[in-house]
Amino acid sequence: MANIKGFAVKGLLSYVNAKNPGAAGDVIRALATDVAAAFERPIVSSELYPYRVFIELIREVDRAVGRSDLAICEEIGELAASGD
Repeated sequence: MANIKGFAVKGLLSYVNAKNPGAAGDVIRALATDVAAAFERPIVSSELYPYRVFIELIREVDRAVGRSDLAICEEIGELAASGD
């Protein structure tokens, strides 16, 4: 199973809060129970998380602050690239 660093997960949550302050909690609560379990503890940038957590988080972010068409991924990618 593929994994992703917590840094990317935290970046998505920061993106949500930048677009809609305080919305990250709503996004996490909307996730499936097994995916939301990753958020029971604070996300650690250096830890690995299942890639499914990241994918489901992107989908929920798109529903919350996008148009539910995943076009938001380009904006998220540009923001991540400019931050790096």
